[in-house]
Parts: sequence; structure tokens; C-alpha cells
Amino acid sequence: MNAIRDLKLDDVLDDLRSQATKRIDEFITEGRKQARHAGGGHDDIAVFSAFAVGILAGIPFIQFAGVAIIAALNFDMLLLSRGLLLSFADMIDSGFIVSVED
Repeated sequence: MNAIRDLKLDDVLDDLRSQATKRIDEFITEGRKQARHAGGGHDDIAVFSAFAVGILAGIPFIQFAGVAIIAALNFDMLLLSRGLLLSFADMIDSGFIVSVED
């Protein structure tokens, strides 16, 4: 009888709230799994593994694209420099005087 008198209502309610919260979380988690399974979806591990494989498969493509972009920019710079050289050569050949002064 003393044990019942020692209980406080706030402690009892806090304990009931924590148990209820745990059970609700379990029901929600289980409900999500059942809903995903009923809809033909995959579990969390399969979704994560597919995402990870997609990222790992995409990395070489991104690297290749980066190398291709850098190569295209270098080629463009070569063409621009050749055009600039030819343009100055045409100007000098046509009679322009180019001098460098101190």
C-alpha cells in the first residue's frame, strides 16, 4: 500500500506518455513499411543502395565530361591564338607599322 501512495501522478503520466510515444513511432514505422510494400515499393536498404550505385556509376561520367570540356577549351584557345597570330601577320604585311617603345 505504501508503494501506491509513493507514486506521483506526474511520474505516472510521464511514463505513460513515453510508452505511448514509443508505440506510436513503432506503428508509424510499420505502417510506412506496409504502405510501401503494398504499393510495390522497395524497402529503405534497396533505395539507399540504388542511390549509392547511381552516384558511384555517375562519378566516372562526370570525370569524363570534365576532361572533355577542358580539352575543348584548350582546343578553342589554340584556334584563337592561331587566328590572332594570322590577324597580326596580315596587319603587318598590309603596311601597318608595329613598334614597341620604352
